Formats: sequence, structure tokens, C-alpha cells
Amino acid sequence: MSYDLFFRAKSTAKHVGEDLFRRYFSSRPHYRLENSQAWYENQETGVYFSFDYNQTPDDEFDPELEAVTFNINFFRPHVFALEAEPELSAFVHHFDLLVSDPQNNGMGEGEYSRRGFLDGWNAGNEFAYQAVLRGQQPEYFTMPSPKIRYCWQWNLIRPELEAQYAQLDVFVPRIFLLSTGGRASTAVVWGDGVAIALPDVDYLIMPRQEFAPFNRVKTEGDEVFLRFEAAESILADYPSNERPLPHRLLDYDTPPAKIVRFFKEQQTFQGKLQGISLDRVLDEETCARMKNQSMESSDQGE
Repeated sequence: MSYDLFFRAKSTAKHVGEDLFRRYFSSRPHYRLENSQAWYENQETGVYFSFDYNQTPDDEFDPELEAVTFNINFFRPHVFALEAEPELSAFVHHFDLLVSDPQNNGMGEGEYSRRGFLDGWNAGNEFAYQAVLRGQQPEYFTMPSPKIRYCWQWNLIRPELEAQYAQLDVFVPRIFLLSTGGRASTAVVWGDGVAIALPDVDYLIMPRQEFAPFNRVKTEGDEVFLRFEAAESILADYPSNERPLPHRLLDYDTPPAKIVRFFKEQQTFQGKLQGISLDRVLDEETCARMKNQSMESSDQGE
């Protein structure tokens, strides 16, 4: 199940053409051109979607209709649409296109609008949630929408934060999604107490090399895995920065004695971590609402 858009030029003089299509997307970040498809995949956030140039025989070509389509999957967290929308706006405005949106509650025929796309995608996505949850359910996880959005936004702006903190030599970690006890959780890697911009997460993954337990022969690297709250005693000295997103800035040249001691005191993690991709983590509130609606519909049908 997916959301599909079709485009047409406002005038025959502004036809996109395959060469212009390829030239446009080859210059934009996160796109990979494969034949006539421009595949967007952001390795930082896990969001993906595509634009396709669909060639047609010359005798079937309508110069007023563009051969470009846009596709993004349903049954995804809302942030997929939030990341796709600026790309849609840029494409439509660059080539001065009109849109054909056949989805229920979509934009219909005419001018593209940000609000129209988001409203149409949300409506279709909720229907997809309801349809999938009513039938044979794929493996998925749920998480509160604000938490999904925070994780997505942090990873989206992480390159900008890296540039911002470059002179301070501060590590800016990516937020990972993990399966912990059957639930979706967030985590970051913090190795050997390095200076770090630490976002609000559930768990800390702490590789140790310099601070690893001493073996009779040598010091071997290991890993610690613990809840974020367990580190509050050492993080209390570092107030939260609220912009651009809440995080703690641990800025120092060498790790303070308190942090070194904390790292050395932790037990080695012997388990195995299971990562989760963003497309398997759904909005908790939407899932609950769609399940309730399905139950109400079933009750009314009896």
C-alpha cells in the first residue's frame, strides 16, 4: 500500500524530460539513480521514497502530462511524510508542475500544497494502519509519536550539529532504535567517556577500550549497556541545552575523574542487541485509535 502522485507541466514548454530528471536528482543529497528511478534513502534517519520517470511510446505521449510519479509507502510513522514533503515541494517548484492526486482525501487535480499532501498522506496512512492491523499483522513496534519525531529530528539535523560542535571536538551520536524486551527503545553509543552531545534516549551503549576491565594478559575492549537514568549521577553536572533539540553537552578535553570512574565500575554486557529500522516503528497513538475503531466496527456488525 502506497501513496502515489502524478505530475503534469503547466505548459508544454516546461516539459521535464528524462535528461533534466536525472540531472536534477543527481545533484540532490540522499538520492541514488537506478535506470529511470531516483531512490531517496537517508542513512541518518531511515526514511525512503522514490520518484520515477516512466517512459511511454511516442504515439502515446501527451505533452501536457509529465511521465514522473512519486511513491511513498503507507504503514509508516508520520515522519516519513514530514521528510518527503520538502523534497516534493522542491521538485514541483523547480519544474513548475501541477499535481494529480487520486487518493481519497488527497489534493485532486491542480496545484500542489504542503498541507494537502500531509493531510492526504495522514488519511491514507491511517486507513492502511486499520487495514493491516485488522488482518494478518506483520512484525512491528510502537512508540509515542513525540518520541519518534524527536529521534527522527535528531538524526536529521545531526550533520548540522556535528558542524556546530566541530571546533569543540565533541562527538554527536546517531540515535539507534533497539528491541528491548519486545518494545522499541532508543539508544546512543558513548565510547570511553568522550566529549559528547548527548540526546534524550532510553539506553546508553558504552564501548570501553581504555576503561575496560584489566585482564591478566592485556586490557580487552568490551561493552556496557545500561539505562540512561543510571548515568544521571554523572550527567547532573551538565545542564540540558534546549536548542535545536534537548540534549546535554559534555564538553571537556579529557574525561573527568567522575566519568572515568563511572565507566570503569560498570559490568560488561554479555547479551546481544537487536536493532530496528524506522519503518517498523509505528505511531503508538494511531495504532491504538485504529484498533479501537476496528473493534467498534466489529461490535456494530454483530
